[in-house]
Amino acid sequence: MVRHYSDTENLADNIAGPAARHSRAPIGAMVDTMRVDADLMRLLKRVGLAHEPQLYSS
Repeated sequence: MVRHYSDTENLADNIAGPAARHSRAPIGAMVDTMRVDADLMRLLKRVGLAHEPQLYSS
């Protein structure tokens, strides 16, 4: 699915929910900058996901 979020906290919350319900599924996200990449990874590590997400930026 493709969605747009105005901040990384909102994005992290929306990734963590489905990731918890589908713990065996891989997680990938495309973000627009390396700063967003770092912020999102920091927030997702706090959640304790079953798999480390793969983040892509351009």
